[in-house]
Amino acid sequence: MPPKMLKSEEIEATVQRVVKETFLAMMQESGALQTLANLIKDAVVSELQRSIDFNSEVIQDLKQTIEQRDRKIGELERKVDDLKQYQRRQCVRIFGIEEEVGENTDKLVVELATNIGVELKVEDIDRSHRVGRTTSDGRPRPIIVKFCSYRKRSEVFFNKKRLKGSGMTLRKI
Repeated sequence: MPPKMLKSEEIEATVQRVVKETFLAMMQESGALQTLANLIKDAVVSELQRSIDFNSEVIQDLKQTIEQRDRKIGELERKVDDLKQYQRRQCVRIFGIEEEVGENTDKLVVELATNIGVELKVEDIDRSHRVGRTTSDGRPRPIIVKFCSYRKRSEVFFNKKRLKGSGMTLRKI
């Protein structure tokens, strides 16, 4: 007679029974439970140590990346500052020109340049505007002028000495 074929449920039940009996036998031995606990503890500690080591490496890599980016940001900030300063070399601040409602600051700058002997056209001015808050003591706000060329700015700035006694002054930005 051929051997009887076992069903998968019967095989699973047999395996479970064998595992259970083996576990009970180990529990009955003196110190077997302690040995099992030590094995489990060692496995968990080993896995945790590997995880800690991996995370430490990741943290170090991230620190290095952040330090590199901080250096790059510092370098870029210095470059931006240099560019801003370079752009301001074409600008001057004018103090002492009376302020009126609806004024055209370009025309005021052209008039000032004419008064100090500099031939200046509106086309020589990139932009001009008042800056700051209106003061309660009635002092006019300064005008910032950006010239289209450094040469024109230098010419106007060089002739600022002709403003002596007028109450108006020019300063570099």
